[in-house]
Amino acid sequence: MPDKAPEYGSDIIFDAFRAMGIKFVSINPGATTRGLHDSIVNYGGNKNPELILCCHEGIAVAIASGYFRATHQPMIVLLHDIAGLLHATKAIFDAWINRDAMILIGGNGPVDIQKRRPWIDWIHNALIPNTMVRDFVKWDDQPSDLFSTLEALIRSRGIALTEPTGPVFISIDAGIQEAELEAIPNIPKPESYSFPSVDEGSLAKISEAATVLSSAKHPVIITNNYGRDDNSIANLVDLAQQLGAIVLDSGARFNFPSTNPLNLSGLEESTLAEADVVLALGVKDLYFHLAKRDAGFHSRLSTLMIRPDCEIIRIDLEGFYQKSWVTEYGRLTPTSLYIPARPDAAVVTLLELCRKELQSHDHVREIKERISVIKDRYFEQRKKWRDIVSDSLNKHPLGYAALAAIAWETVKDRDWVLAFPGYSMRGINTWLRRTWEITRCYQYPGRGEGTGTGTGQALGVALANAGKLCIDFQPDGDLLYSASSLWTAAHCKIPLLIIMMNDRSYHNDEEHNKFISMERNRSEESSKIGIKIEDPNVDFSQMARSFGIESSGVVDTANSLSEALKEGALVVSEGRPYLVDVLVQQSQTFS
Repeated sequence: MPDKAPEYGSDIIFDAFRAMGIKFVSINPGATTRGLHDSIVNYGGNKNPELILCCHEGIAVAIASGYFRATHQPMIVLLHDIAGLLHATKAIFDAWINRDAMILIGGNGPVDIQKRRPWIDWIHNALIPNTMVRDFVKWDDQPSDLFSTLEALIRSRGIALTEPTGPVFISIDAGIQEAELEAIPNIPKPESYSFPSVDEGSLAKISEAATVLSSAKHPVIITNNYGRDDNSIANLVDLAQQLGAIVLDSGARFNFPSTNPLNLSGLEESTLAEADVVLALGVKDLYFHLAKRDAGFHSRLSTLMIRPDCEIIRIDLEGFYQKSWVTEYGRLTPTSLYIPARPDAAVVTLLELCRKELQSHDHVREIKERISVIKDRYFEQRKKWRDIVSDSLNKHPLGYAALAAIAWETVKDRDWVLAFPGYSMRGINTWLRRTWEITRCYQYPGRGEGTGTGTGQALGVALANAGKLCIDFQPDGDLLYSASSLWTAAHCKIPLLIIMMNDRSYHNDEEHNKFISMERNRSEESSKIGIKIEDPNVDFSQMARSFGIESSGVVDTANSLSEALKEGALVVSEGRPYLVDVLVQQSQTFS
């Protein structure tokens, strides 16, 4: 705790932050959080926790998302009420979708009308401001006094980190923050309070799953939000090897090594068509992972790719996370066996039981033959992808395949982290997982979900990975939502190599409009109106320099990109951010 004695409510709240192990607090300043702000910088010396100044609340929340993915520990985000909370809602929603734990603290009030400044404090005061975000946070509270605030903070951390993890929100009245202390209350010790822990689930159900999987002829494992640490990944690799199972990794987190020959991600349709048992681990929207669009990715009609007799085993905790407001859970999907459990914990038990099951069956030769066939498919597909990369290196401008491959050559001998590998399973994310050797959890904290949060998430990951080469594959339209995140990178000296993928279009929407115009037999060219980011073209290099970040200027060839990335990696190794502005083909979509 600080050497000086606490004098105000916000000083005690700061002491609680420190007791909770909070390292960083992201903020866009506002009058309703000024008490906490003062305590952090003047009472606490801006250390443990340290303020991360952002120019928009959405960036502050996105940084907390990235930090959680990299550390599995929450940050605190201070949000000025009401305007700050309104600004933050989109990024909070993305954190909810991504299961990112964080503690959001909104200022409010003062509730006591005698202490409100005329007009301005009245329009920054709300009756239960929590209702703005209640549908997409795990829990919220609006404590009425200092002691209740301290309990709410301890409780908030436990709830945020209880599986399934997610954001929580506490509204702390400005009057509580700014009141002088009449007595110094005891801060509850976080270690004295236990919170729910869900582990491997029902042993009987896992035994049933082991029996089904051990007898399968074509088992397939689908992973989405499974990976936590290298040990959990090693267990999954062992399970897939024991079963002779194909693994399809969505890339939402690091779930399975890209270099393992059982990883046939990218061959979902042919793989699922022959599967007789599918094990889904940490899969949020199961229908999405089992279905294909009837007329291409942008079609609204879809059908399941699996056989009618395919058995589906689910292991996840998604049933405990659903709310009515957003239908993120997807279509109701037939399931043979549903095991509510933490997937990585369940896999430990499942692996042990499958070993015993397989010892009682004469499947060893059959599994070896199956693995041999899977490996042949893996290496055949890898060769096809290498050929695509080779053909793309001389194209102008560069495609995602070439961009990913050239970047890999730059970083492969360094200690690197994919701080932001794009959005969804498509676009650059596809080619990163095809061309990079991703074998450790810290190398791939996870991809993004919604626009405007990419750079912020990358900064949060970089905060947690000091000394490593952190790379942000940054879409152009996404950065234009939150360009001032570049200022935070420069001001806080967060080393980050930003690879600006500049296709001068909201290309995902361009593909959607192209699809609908073809369906209606109308002009594809006209469908680009209101979508292209041209006339004028954005100069991201100049933008970066205006925020204090060094930049390469625009590059559009393999050689110029390679040189720019080498220069950028050198600057980042010296502790400064760097932006490479790459002109890329409009060849694939992000979502």
